[in-house]
Amino acid sequence: MLQRDFEADGGLTPLPEERALDLRMQAIAAVSAVFEELELAQPTTEMKQSVAVASGSDETRSFSPRDVSFISEAIKDRGISVIDVIKALARRGFREEAENLLNVVKLRVSGDYLQTSAMIRDGKVISAVNDPNTYLGPGTGYRVTEERRQQLNAIRDVLDQKEVLRSEAMHEKEEARRIRYRSLGAALPGTAPGDIVIGISPAFGLKLFQTTAGHRLSDVLHEIMSAIRARGLTPRVVRFLHTADTSFLGLSAARLAGSGIGIGLQAKGTAVIHSKDRLPHNNLELFSNAPITQLAHYRGLGANAAAYALGEMPEPVVVPQRGEAMGSRYHARVALIYAIETGLTAEGAAPEEIEVTLTGAKP
Repeated sequence: MLQRDFEADGGLTPLPEERALDLRMQAIAAVSAVFEELELAQPTTEMKQSVAVASGSDETRSFSPRDVSFISEAIKDRGISVIDVIKALARRGFREEAENLLNVVKLRVSGDYLQTSAMIRDGKVISAVNDPNTYLGPGTGYRVTEERRQQLNAIRDVLDQKEVLRSEAMHEKEEARRIRYRSLGAALPGTAPGDIVIGISPAFGLKLFQTTAGHRLSDVLHEIMSAIRARGLTPRVVRFLHTADTSFLGLSAARLAGSGIGIGLQAKGTAVIHSKDRLPHNNLELFSNAPITQLAHYRGLGANAAAYALGEMPEPVVVPQRGEAMGSRYHARVALIYAIETGLTAEGAAPEEIEVTLTGAKP
């Protein structure tokens, strides 16, 4: 969308889903042929089918780590090289793939691909050496051609705010059976030392009803509030309308809390624990990867907020990951969710005290 809307050509070309699937199947067939030709492994039909439609490695039925170690040892012991792979592709009828791989190897041997800003196009290296930047000011730089513009405009599965709101609205009735929000007017600073404020974002429970991990917002609030009550403290929910930023939600909540401890909670699931005497982004704990944050983590967040309020120094809750970046499938949705949230903000708007009733109704 950045390419389309700002004409910042990043070299990406949208493909029809059918074409993308065809290319995946061709790649799977080629890789399987190499495994079989070199007698390294026999990929099953189930493996191939799972890879064809997977959005990430977690969705594949691939080789186990044990299998991979055996394959790696065989490659090492037999001295299999990229030349053997090229020959295997050619013998099994993947001539184009073999020639492409051979060309890449030639470029590696020559070192041409090490040129500044190098990329390979049509078998040749294009870089700042043979295609220099001649920009001399407005109107002199790269311009997207009409043909290229049409390619960039052909984005499939375009997501917009209307689609996000439509998908969220599908959960509204179910949430209405499980939780009720009632505004009690302007929120005032608390005085009780056991008072912990949960600062929710503007669209929380009004236009947005699930986190990006698919958890109902009613369940998220239930876990946090139950954990706070379990330590004998009192959770208080406040909707902030002057900001949708997680850190500022948390800090604003902490400044209203009698305990000086607050939780900032966006509808998409990002959350922080904050203290009233800290800088905005110097929070106590942060859940930044909402798509992989589970309900047990939110319960731990509530428990730790209570611990901080009681003067303890608990072990921070860790949302485990393996170093992977969040899939691009979340990026557009998260940006649109934040736009929906900020669209409900107003400079200087007073926070609202919210009475939350969890009915316990099940779908």
